[in-house]
Amino acid sequence: MSSMNRYSRLLPDADRAPSPAEQAAIDRSIRPVTDTRLRRAVFRISGGSMPWDEVILFGAPSPGVILKVGRRDRIMVVSSEVETWDQDRVDDETLAPDGEPDAGEFVWVTGVTVAATEAENAADDRDDERAARDRRREHLEARIRNLISGPVADREYPAADDPALARFGNLTVVPRRDRNFDGAIRIDPVNRQLWLQEYNGRDGDDWSVNNVPAWRVWRMPLTEERAALVADLRTEYELENWLEGGYDAETAAVFIAAGWSAIDKPMYMTGIRVGTPDEARELLARTPEQWRELGWDPYHGSYGPRFSPADAVRLGEAGITCHDAADRARSGHHSVEDILAARAPQIPATATRIHLVSKRSAWGTPFITDDPAAAQAYLDTHADEWDCLVVADDARILHADSTWSVCETTSGALELIAAHWHGDTARPDAGLSEPARDALTRLAAADHNKGLLADPALWSPVLTATHHHAERVDHYEHDSHRWSAEHTITRHQYTLANGTTLTWWQLDISEGGMVGGEGESYERTTLHTSHDSAKTAYLKARDEL
Repeated sequence: MSSMNRYSRLLPDADRAPSPAEQAAIDRSIRPVTDTRLRRAVFRISGGSMPWDEVILFGAPSPGVILKVGRRDRIMVVSSEVETWDQDRVDDETLAPDGEPDAGEFVWVTGVTVAATEAENAADDRDDERAARDRRREHLEARIRNLISGPVADREYPAADDPALARFGNLTVVPRRDRNFDGAIRIDPVNRQLWLQEYNGRDGDDWSVNNVPAWRVWRMPLTEERAALVADLRTEYELENWLEGGYDAETAAVFIAAGWSAIDKPMYMTGIRVGTPDEARELLARTPEQWRELGWDPYHGSYGPRFSPADAVRLGEAGITCHDAADRARSGHHSVEDILAARAPQIPATATRIHLVSKRSAWGTPFITDDPAAAQAYLDTHADEWDCLVVADDARILHADSTWSVCETTSGALELIAAHWHGDTARPDAGLSEPARDALTRLAAADHNKGLLADPALWSPVLTATHHHAERVDHYEHDSHRWSAEHTITRHQYTLANGTTLTWWQLDISEGGMVGGEGESYERTTLHTSHDSAKTAYLKARDEL
C-alpha cells in the first residue's frame, strides 16, 4: 500500500474509456470498484533532491496494485508508465517541494476507485487524528511565541540577585511539545506569574548575561490569556505524558487533578509503586515533604523493588527508608513482613576471627577482622549483606595485610584468607619479611587461587622467605587494528630461611580492543607451582586470540 506524499500529486481524471487491457484489470479486481471513471496520478520515483525515505514507488506498479491517493481514496492501478523528465518539465511546487527544479524519473498511474478495507479506514482515521493533533500543537506553539517566548512587552529579566530566582526551579513545569528544559515554562499560581528559562551554558554562549548559572530566566504576569494557554497546554499534553510514563488514564487523572506534572513530578517515586487510582490517592494523601521525612522520596536507582504507598508508609513508620527496604530485598527479604522482621546477623562478642563473604558475587566484600564490634557495626548498616556467609570463631589472626591474613585455628592449623582488613584496631603483625609479604600478596590477588590458598603446604614455606628474585621467562605481544594482547610468564624465586628455594610462575594476561563498536579490556593473573602448568595456560590463551 502506498500513499500520496509531497513528491506526488493527483491529476485531472482521464477523459476516456478504459482500454481492453485496463478493462481486463478492472474485471479481475478482488475489491469492489466504487467508481469506474479513470483517475490519474503522478509519482516521482527518483531525483537528486528526493530523500530516500520518501520514495513510494521503485518503478511502474503492476495492474491490480492498490495505491492511496488524496486523503482517504484508494485506486487500483490499471496501467502505468515511467518517464524521465529534464528540469524544464518538473513542476517546482508539486514534485520538487524544496523549490528547486530537479530532473528525474516519474511514474504516471491510471486507475479506478476501489473500496477501502476496514483496516485502511482505521489507519486513515488515525492519520486524520495525527494531522489534527499536529495542527493543534502547532497552533499552541504559535501562541507560546506570541504570549511568552517572543518579544513580549510585559516580560522582565530579573537581576541575578533577585530572591525569586532561588525558588523558580521548584515551580511546576508546564508541558509543551518540546520536553527538555531548554525553553521550559514554569507556573507560579500563588504569585500569578509565569517563568521562561532558556539554556545559555554551551561553549560559545555569553555566560556573563545569565541571571542563573547556565540559564537565562524571564518572569511575566500570569494574565488571563496566558492562563488559558497554560490550561490548553495541560489539556493537550498532560495525559499523554502520564500514559507514556506507564500510568493508566484513570490513575493519571488523579495526578492531573492534583496539579502534578508527569515531566516534573515533585518527588522521585523510585521506591513507590502507583498502579491504580486508589494508590495515587494514597500517595497524594501525604505531601512530598512528608514522604521525604519518612525516607521515601530520595532517588535510589532502579535495582530495588517498588512498594505500594500503604506499604511504604508501614515501612517508613517503622524507621525503614526506601534505601533500607531495597538493601533488605537484595539480601533475600522481599515481602513487607519479611523486611519488617529482618535483622542483622549477630556476631558473638567472644569471637577472635570474623570473616564475612558476600553470597551474590565472587567480587563481593570479603573482609576479615578480630574486632566483633566493628563487624557487627558493619552488618548493622549494610542490610544488603545480611545474607553473607559469616565465619566467627576462636581462630587467631597471626598477621594481617590489607588484602590477606594468616590465621591459626584452635587445632594449630594455618589458614591463608584472601580478604580485606576491616576495623579501627591495629592489624596483627607477625613481623613477616618483605619477600614473604610480596609472595602472599601475589597469591591473594591471583585469579583461580582457591586451590593454592587451601593447601598450607604450598604457601606456608614462604613465611620464612628472606629474598625474592623475579625474572621474565616468556613474553608474547599481539597487536591488530581491533585487538591487542600481552601475555607474560614471570618466574618468582623465594629464598627460604633454611637456604632452599621456592619457585612460583606468574602468568599475566592483558587484552583489549573494540568489540561491536565498544571498547573492552581485561587483565588476569594466575599463579602456578610449575613452569609446565604456566606454559600450558600461556599457550592456550595465545591460541584463543
